[in-house]
Amino acid sequence: MVDEIEAWAGDQRSQAAADARSRERWLKQQALEAADLAGVLVDLAEQGQPVLITLSTGRQHQGTPMGVGVDVVTISSAMGLPVHLAIEAITSVKPAPGQATPPEPIGESRGARSGRLAHVLADAAPERPRVMLGLVGGETVSGELRSVGTDLVTVLRDGDPPWPIYVRLGSVCDVSFFGSG
Repeated sequence: MVDEIEAWAGDQRSQAAADARSRERWLKQQALEAADLAGVLVDLAEQGQPVLITLSTGRQHQGTPMGVGVDVVTISSAMGLPVHLAIEAITSVKPAPGQATPPEPIGESRGARSGRLAHVLADAAPERPRVMLGLVGGETVSGELRSVGTDLVTVLRDGDPPWPIYVRLGSVCDVSFFGSG
């Protein structure tokens, strides 16, 4: 009788362990299916994982994600300067060359994020920094950031005489600042 009870208890433990593994796999699968790109970027920022991000323009940026907003991710570039990338323009994110494969990020949305690309630009505009904007279609615009409106960024382009360029905010894919104007 004791042998039968021990065998039954062993079967119960084996079944409970199998059920726990199955539940864990199912929960992980559900989390992966609920993932979004911003959530993956948050996970990579928390891990301090250097990445290579490719934009729809074909431009690539390598660095470590530092912060994620509603529509923007900020990475620290190889030169140590922040680069702001429009999440909508990102086509792929992968480990930076030479980096070990990170733990798989879950990427589950974690509620409301604040900060927008427009806010990054508007906050910087009063200082008149030098800026380079990467635009949809691959064009770049550089010069002194002058102002940011509802859907418009004004950059005073270098030249003699300097002249303004008006950029539709929605066409900005990446932003790099280079200091005061």
